[in-house]
Amino acid sequence: GNQSLDPKSPYLIKLRKCIKDKEEEDLTLEDLKGHASEISRDQVGSRFIQKIYEANCKVSSDSLGDLINEIKEDSLNIMKDVFGNYVIQKILQFGPEEHIQTLFNEIKGHILEMSKHIYGCRVVQRFIEVLNQADQATILSELEGSVMECIYDQYGNHVIQKILKEGHSDTKVDFIQSHIEANIAPLCMHIYGC
Repeated sequence: GNQSLDPKSPYLIKLRKCIKDKEEEDLTLEDLKGHASEISRDQVGSRFIQKIYEANCKVSSDSLGDLINEIKEDSLNIMKDVFGNYVIQKILQFGPEEHIQTLFNEIKGHILEMSKHIYGCRVVQRFIEVLNQADQATILSELEGSVMECIYDQYGNHVIQKILKEGHSDTKVDFIQSHIEANIAPLCMHIYGC
C-alpha cells in the first residue's frame, strides 16, 4: 500500500544492524520475504536489495519470483521513492525480460504521471533505454497530447530528451515531426524546452 515508511520498524532496525555488523552475507532472498517494499524505500535497505538482486537475478528461483511479485504490488510507490527508484532501475538494468515486463505492465497507464515526478522520471528514462520498439511506442502513445507539457516540465523534459537520444529511429522521427517542429519558436525561448 501507500503507507509511509516507519524508520523504527523492527524489521528495518534488524536489517540495518545485520548490514552494519557485516552479517549481510548471511541474509538471503528468503529473509526479505514480506518486506520488499519496506526495504526498497529505506536508504540502507535500498542499497542492500539492489546488491542482493544483482547477485541473484540471473538464476531463476521461487524466492526471486516472490521478491519481484512483492515489488510489483507496490511498484508505483517504490518508483516514486527517493531510494526505491534505484531498486526499480537496478531490476531494469540487470533483470531478465520477464522482470522488466512485469514492472512495465505496472507503469502502463501512469507514464505521464511518472514522467513529471522527480524520481519517477528516472524510472521512465530507464524503461526507454531497455524496452523494445513496440514497448517504447506504448510510452509515446501515453505521452501523446502531453509532449509539450512534458517538455515544459522540469522532470518531464528529461524523459523527452531520453526518447530523442535513445528511442528507436522510426519512433523518434514521427515523434519529432508531430510535436516538436510545430512548436519550435516557443521551445527555443523556454528554460527546459531549449
